[in-house]
Amino acid sequence: MLRADSTANGRRSGGQQRHAHSRFSVTGLLTAAAAARPHGVAVRQGARATTWSDLADRVARLAGALRTLGLAPGERVAVLSTNNDAFFALLTAVPWAGGVLVPLNTRLAEPELLACLEDSGSRLLLAEDDHLPLARELADQASCVERALRLDASDHVAGDAANSPAVAARRSSPPADQGRGDEDAAVLCYTGGTTGRPKGVVLTHRSIVTSCLQWQGVARLSADDCLLLVAPMFHLAGLTNSYGAMLVGGTAEILERFDPQQVLETIETRQVSYAVLVPAMIRALVRHPDITRRDVSCLARITYGGSPISESELREALTYLPDTAFVQIYGQTEAGITAALMPEDHVVGRKRLRSAGRPLPGVEVRILDADGDSAPPGTWGEICTRSPGLAQGYWNRPAENAETFRDGWLHTGDIGYLDDEGFLYVVDRAKDMIISGGENVYSVEVEQVLDAHPAVAESAVVAVPSERWGEAVHAVVRLKDGAAASTDALIAHCREHLAGYKCPRGVTFRSTPLPRNPIGKILKRELRRTLREDEAC
Repeated sequence: MLRADSTANGRRSGGQQRHAHSRFSVTGLLTAAAAARPHGVAVRQGARATTWSDLADRVARLAGALRTLGLAPGERVAVLSTNNDAFFALLTAVPWAGGVLVPLNTRLAEPELLACLEDSGSRLLLAEDDHLPLARELADQASCVERALRLDASDHVAGDAANSPAVAARRSSPPADQGRGDEDAAVLCYTGGTTGRPKGVVLTHRSIVTSCLQWQGVARLSADDCLLLVAPMFHLAGLTNSYGAMLVGGTAEILERFDPQQVLETIETRQVSYAVLVPAMIRALVRHPDITRRDVSCLARITYGGSPISESELREALTYLPDTAFVQIYGQTEAGITAALMPEDHVVGRKRLRSAGRPLPGVEVRILDADGDSAPPGTWGEICTRSPGLAQGYWNRPAENAETFRDGWLHTGDIGYLDDEGFLYVVDRAKDMIISGGENVYSVEVEQVLDAHPAVAESAVVAVPSERWGEAVHAVVRLKDGAAASTDALIAHCREHLAGYKCPRGVTFRSTPLPRNPIGKILKRELRRTLREDEAC
């Protein structure tokens, strides 16, 4: 097991004196921004705006309230909340108090949330009003949770000091920063669980600050920028964007959830210059009627990830957002940002668009073949990476740590290759690879062909059992509104572009969107489960 107060090698990290001048500290991001831009707007949600100076004071007082509640160094504090300014303050208030933040995915089912709480050993659980009843139920069931507390959306919200850290914070004296940093754990972030039950990824102060520095190399922002914070803050994209706003001292414009009409209105009225989105969000924006009614020319850059964007979708986006540069990023919670496809690489009609980009400075990437040897350019294998931004490991999972984190390298479980120019291509998840008749079929390759069909809105390719082939290729497809295509037509389309063994043996049509996690990845395990249930019926 990894400890919140220790390094990956088991050495105790030490106390305040050791980290008094720590170079890598998430609280240092906040204090630097407050010193440089005390009167600049740090975070805004609706009509509420908080300056960097006021935010630093609020964070220190919240940290004092957490210390009053008995928070000890290295203890975990869980939060169950959608995006809001109180959550933003907790990102540094918990580390300031010496604790480790555990942001919980609000879309998880109650048993999954309970498992995360028990696994993390969180003693305190903070929740916004909408999730407070559930938080209290979880606190009653979780053996580790002593108190479920209200997370105020504003310091002006009335509440009981016993049930609201924000109210207690107004009465407490702000303590000094507890001085945690470098290899101390800062955030315990549970993965989205696309392949199983969520795992807790230990992000240290060093890995978070390093990821922010890498992010800034991609985002290229300044204190004058307004950053749209609509990606969930319980995921790495939202976390990095939030800490990144502190790094540059810009303004974080918070939206509780994604609504394309509200996003377009916010971009225009708040002069948003930067946004982190997933391709599904980009599609929703450019296909919304308001895209032609709103002046969104201020949006200088969109960073997107979770999945590549198709050429047709990029053409559509560039048509409606001609003043916006696009950056594609590839990474994982365990690794931060690994590679980026910069605006100059987004050349429509070029093969490079299918790439994840070049590895960022300070990031090493190698491709390992089936024998564990480095593969030459153009040869497919497992993507492995190492950098100072790597997570410390998985919480309470020594066997998986030994398998995934080896000799300083993260074995991502993704299949890909590097070309002669150093561009990384992500082919598939290793667990999504289909072995049909002894041949490897990479589902992403088939999905790209299906998605190019004019009638297809989205697709996913999974394996189904086959007596003849072991596994057979099966497609799940949602057609565009008003479009028509048969199973035979889609299979024939695939045969025009793919070897026969790669083509689907069957197609299931859906009228509703494919299930996705909050960062846009299709939940193939849900599709497999549904197919099994349909077969059983």
